Amino acid sequence: MLGTRNNLYQVLIEQGKLSEAVAEIDGFINDAETKGASDTAIYQARFVRARIRKAQAKFDEAISEFREVADHHSATLGENHHITLSTKHELGVALQESKDAAAACHVLRSVYLARSKAQGKDHHETLATRHQLALALQEVGEREEAQAHYRATLKYRSKVLGERHLHTLATRFQLAVLLEESGDLKSAEEEFLNVLIDECSIVGADHPSTLTTRLRLVSYMVLRQQWSKAFEELDRILSARRRIYGSDHPLSRDTEQLIAFLKANCPS
Repeated sequence: MLGTRNNLYQVLIEQGKLSEAVAEIDGFINDAETKGASDTAIYQARFVRARIRKAQAKFDEAISEFREVADHHSATLGENHHITLSTKHELGVALQESKDAAAACHVLRSVYLARSKAQGKDHHETLATRHQLALALQEVGEREEAQAHYRATLKYRSKVLGERHLHTLATRFQLAVLLEESGDLKSAEEEFLNVLIDECSIVGADHPSTLTTRLRLVSYMVLRQQWSKAFEELDRILSARRRIYGSDHPLSRDTEQLIAFLKANCPS
């Protein structure tokens, strides 16, 4: 019975039925506790439930559950066990997505240092945490340290995964964002263009990541007052996002609002 429920909530997650998956996980945990199942199964289910809550933007619930799961793993497996560190990494991401970047920095820095020592600086999990730490540092205004982490992550990801791997491209994109925020618009635009070329080649022009890069480059068209070119690109991005997400998705609505704002403020 427990195995069936476990399989069922995994299937529901794959189908995108997250609320139904949470209900099934709740039932699984209740049955597991009643029948005296192992803590391993229970806390794995709780970890999955926390990830779903994060995906649903229920950050308070997600953070609380990640903390409890991390505390359990720290006590039973050890603070530097890879399962403990994976849980703490997810906690750091949830804190960042909840806009508590300072707390995220604290958690992610500890995970990065532990993973570097245990797995090495070029391990993919270490690099994932280092990239996330750079994001959090960027959000709290520590741009110099963030850039150092981005460049180191880019170095190792390029070496281990290749310069055109999606994870490497994600770091290249964020480094370009940081350059833009620092006022180096020329270098930022050049890197956005390079990322776009690789994304179009690897995942296609209408992939969600590619669309984000394309939207970033629209700002440079606006800066040059290339209004016709900017609106043509925005219309293409909007059409793609509506096709992928639907008209009511926040990304589609945000694109619509940007078009309306620019049309209201561009020279006639």
